Amino acid sequence: MLPVSLLVLAVVGLSDAYTWPNRQMEKLDQLRYEQLGVNAHIATFVSPCDRYNFDFTSQKQGRTNSADWLRTAYHDMATYNVEDGTGGLDASIQFVEEQSRAENTGNAFANTITFARILAGRHTSLADGVALVALMAIEQCYGPEIDFRAGRIDATEPNNPGVPEPQDSLESHTASFARQGFTPTEMIQLVACGHSLGGVQHDSFPDIVPPTNDPDNNASGNVHFDSTFDNFDNKIATDYISGQTTNPLIVGQNETTRSDLRIFSSDGNVTMNAFAASNDFFMKTCGSILTRMLDTVPRGVQLTEVVKPLPVRPDQFALLRTANESLALKGRFRFWNINEEDANRKVTLFWADSQGQQCQGCSVDLAYNGRTTNWLPYAPTVLWYQLPSTGQLIRSDLSISKFWFQITESNGRITVEDQGGIGYPLQTDVLLTDEVCFDGGALYVSVSVRKSLNPSRVFLEGDAFDENGTPIPNGLAIRELTRDAAASAQSDAYDIWRITLDNFEDAGAAEWDVAWEVDGQQFSDPGLFTGVSFLSFGGCPGAA
Repeated sequence: MLPVSLLVLAVVGLSDAYTWPNRQMEKLDQLRYEQLGVNAHIATFVSPCDRYNFDFTSQKQGRTNSADWLRTAYHDMATYNVEDGTGGLDASIQFVEEQSRAENTGNAFANTITFARILAGRHTSLADGVALVALMAIEQCYGPEIDFRAGRIDATEPNNPGVPEPQDSLESHTASFARQGFTPTEMIQLVACGHSLGGVQHDSFPDIVPPTNDPDNNASGNVHFDSTFDNFDNKIATDYISGQTTNPLIVGQNETTRSDLRIFSSDGNVTMNAFAASNDFFMKTCGSILTRMLDTVPRGVQLTEVVKPLPVRPDQFALLRTANESLALKGRFRFWNINEEDANRKVTLFWADSQGQQCQGCSVDLAYNGRTTNWLPYAPTVLWYQLPSTGQLIRSDLSISKFWFQITESNGRITVEDQGGIGYPLQTDVLLTDEVCFDGGALYVSVSVRKSLNPSRVFLEGDAFDENGTPIPNGLAIRELTRDAAASAQSDAYDIWRITLDNFEDAGAAEWDVAWEVDGQQFSDPGLFTGVSFLSFGGCPGAA
């Protein structure tokens, strides 16, 4: 039982996080915040920040994924028109017609789209993926933390041209940025922030920079914007103000294409002097202006709230019905902003019975399971704790209605994480069974449904994939289950519904929800299992 004198604390700054279960926000939380370490994904391709993984040749290209990803987000957004609300960050840059324009020279866009597609799914568009990879590029290169919202809608055709080019006049640049919604000062800020990473390649701009003199290490002939091209900082400004810059758009061989010089000096260097004087000011300003850039979307598109990390997020979590009619909990949990130094910390999961009451013996201590690596100097510690690998049995006579967490530090300080008092709710009408397993070629899914529900159908909802195994942005796949009459007859309380998934995307890549239909109404429970592909349930008995 929990002690009466328990001190209940909330994680500072996270009171506006979403409430579990919420499948869309959970997925966005995972993609946005679990960049390295446990659950790491494509952020590894910009960590370290000088990585480049597109032109797989024996030569080093002298380029970085991070610069490509940030450049792509701007070029995608730069078609926006404040007058009619068209254009903006909508992944129209995916179309060959846009990539073939002179304003979009080079293969940075094809590179970026390749990675952004990996992040797409039923809860994320390709445009959300473009915004996410740009955010990761900024943050993995030690730039400012960026507020992320989702809900972008992918374009179905190319947008109108409109990305400014280096040879354009100052008047043309100013007009172009005004069309995008930026003032002359904001134009300077956005260009300086965007050019903190990367450079200009001879391969794409032979009239701006000369051929490479180091083909083994800089095959693309990349001339950097500043002296720390793979670190997001104010060197773009300090190099410029000190007269030490090698930025080809400032001191390049072609005066016509010195667009950064024209833009930076357009206010008498007031903005660039301020940036050079304070890296903190540079970071704060860039965080704001780059967030605006990523949130510039076609008129009528409604973005989500800012994605905030849940203080404790269940992952690879499931409530299972066992063969002997008991219940079992499996999974692990991410604890956000927790002190890693306390080796004697005890993390306990408590649960309430079917009536919502605390019960004797209804708790289990969790085991340490790793950490999500900090990607920012000021990022909090993120630790993982897990239930026993065999699952935690729940007494069938008591059942379960919700769970919560108690963190006991070695100094006696106690924190409860219970979503503001409501706990993490669970239902027991529709459950996975412990028969779910993978035999190396097929996935066997078994679902228990309380007989009193009497659904007309039970089905899975998951990510959809194209013929190449690539996630389809905002795509939804449906897989119908079949009632097993023989197995259902053996239980007084539950019917058994089954399906076999025998292709890789269904079995291993997709994350599924169980849904059901009663009297024409459809229901689903995103808390039934969360943040998991079925593969985490393990191999089938007797499978090779």
